[in-house]
Amino acid sequence: MCTGNAILERSQANLIQQLCATVEKLTSELSQARLEIQHLQARINSIPTPTTPANATEFPTPQESHNRPTAYPDAPWHNTARVNALKQPSPQQREQRRIQREAAAARIFHPPSLNQGFKYLYLPTKARIPVGTLRTTLRKLGVNNARLLDIHYPARNTVAILIHNDYEKEFTELIHHHNITIKADFNPSSGEILADPKYSTMTQDERDTIATELQTTRIERALQHIRAPVKFAVVRFFYEQQWISKSKLDSIVNNHNPKLSFIFEQTETTAEQDPTTTETHDDTDMDMFDASSTQFSHVISLPKQAISPILQLSQTSDLLFITETWLLSPNRYPTTWSQYHTYGLPANSYNVHRGTLGLALLVNPKCKLPIYHVRHEHPLLAKYSLSIILCSKILIHCLYLPPSLETDDVSQILDLLPMHISNTTTTILCGDFNARMGNHTGDTLTNAFGRRVSNWMTANNLILWNERLAYGQPTSYTFQGTSIIDFFFSTTELEMPTLRIRDDLSLNSNHKFMTMTFYLPSHLQDPNDLSRPQRITWNIGKLKHLKSRDTYRDIFIKKLSLILPPHSSLSFRDRSEACQYIDSLHDHLCDTIVASLDSVCGRRLPQADEYLKDFWTDEMTAAFNRKEYYYKKWRKARGLNCFRY
Repeated sequence: MCTGNAILERSQANLIQQLCATVEKLTSELSQARLEIQHLQARINSIPTPTTPANATEFPTPQESHNRPTAYPDAPWHNTARVNALKQPSPQQREQRRIQREAAAARIFHPPSLNQGFKYLYLPTKARIPVGTLRTTLRKLGVNNARLLDIHYPARNTVAILIHNDYEKEFTELIHHHNITIKADFNPSSGEILADPKYSTMTQDERDTIATELQTTRIERALQHIRAPVKFAVVRFFYEQQWISKSKLDSIVNNHNPKLSFIFEQTETTAEQDPTTTETHDDTDMDMFDASSTQFSHVISLPKQAISPILQLSQTSDLLFITETWLLSPNRYPTTWSQYHTYGLPANSYNVHRGTLGLALLVNPKCKLPIYHVRHEHPLLAKYSLSIILCSKILIHCLYLPPSLETDDVSQILDLLPMHISNTTTTILCGDFNARMGNHTGDTLTNAFGRRVSNWMTANNLILWNERLAYGQPTSYTFQGTSIIDFFFSTTELEMPTLRIRDDLSLNSNHKFMTMTFYLPSHLQDPNDLSRPQRITWNIGKLKHLKSRDTYRDIFIKKLSLILPPHSSLSFRDRSEACQYIDSLHDHLCDTIVASLDSVCGRRLPQADEYLKDFWTDEMTAAFNRKEYYYKKWRKARGLNCFRY
């Protein structure tokens, strides 16, 4: 019992010691806290007391503030009349502007100059200053900026100025007066002016070709900001100098409304205007625009109401591809353009009204080319691609490969894409690949997608049109920099292709609006001239009889055994060989059905008026088409031009 009491006393003593230690610790911490509080209170007391907030009614009105005495009562900014006088141009400036306005107005009533035409003059510069600053500098030299139609920098330390021939003498006198020498021997199409190191290893012919392409781009960009009606005279002059193409000339001249000064303008009827000529070509424009994280813009989806400005840019195009539409079925864009969709998927389970992915094709109502929508069975192709067949000969695939895809899935999608369907002769691929291919496109980096796409391109012997027509031109702009990830490919050469990347437009997207233009072969240029299959009809009523049905079955089985080899003998080296075999089997099967029906039922003759064949001769058909052509021209003509048709 004594032992138990001793143990209890020792445990109580230990507990008391622990409690005392805790009390001492807390007392010490409390003292430190009080000292810290006193220190902070002293700092607060040392801060100056803030002034009392002023009442809103105590603020002076503008008139009271203006009338209050200041330290500089005679300062010029207190004198309204003096301030307005300082803002007004000087009498010399007003007189100079008056003379310029009168001269511009008087030129309208002058007869046409015998010195018609325009000219680029090239001046040396020390630095590449903004064009606006350069115009200000030229104004100080006495140059009339209204007579300078275009200013750009074709090379280092060189500026090009476009003027009318009538202004050349006055302009050169002003320049020479200030000891400025004109570069008379400068050639903007020479490869010698290329200073970019990436062109240093090329031959002289290759450098000349690139310089010519760059000069054409600069000239086409100049036409965008030259004002009418001078713009139409300039574009005709550029075409006469063979600086721009005929299609570029037509796209500018035909898009303006005729004015009184153009009523008597005579134009020759060319082969391209004559509907009876068979050598004409029709050009097809394909626009690509990404409406979500990449432009193709990478806005986060393209709202349905935002389609209007895109359509305004695509009025001259036949096909408009949009990637990453974020549209869910059955939503459509509010437009009269025909639409084909690969619909997106819901973003997540709790927000089923917001989509991801998605592709769309919008067809211009003016486009009369036949289009067939190819629907893919494989889930990857059905999710990330949109395919059509144009004019039964051109297969077009539009792809969107999001960055979240695995590289193996990218390879599988590319390998699954058919490069040939039925009778197609050309395959075109476009879209947002999110692939950076480095030197292939002039990009600064290479990523995993880029290596996969590069290997796939080499294996299929594809032509990369970004490399040929827009080398080094970015298609995506972000705060991190630029990249080239939107491409156009084809399996064959295209006729007179052009590729334009609208880096001058924002469209609320990181990616840029792209336009690919090429000419269709002559046999595809007019859908009315396409050889359409004739509808074949048979006397199917004969199959009501059992004997006829048995005969048809026997003939079909006999012919079928001739085209179907034994199953064990089928072997294919690759996927393309299997596709060719299936296409061939399809053609033979159709021929077998037609031949069996011909043997048993016989064909039914079309119920056509035979006498019309004698009336609608080739000459009569050509005359009718020509009459329709001139009727359309007459309906569109204005003023005295109506008498021409």
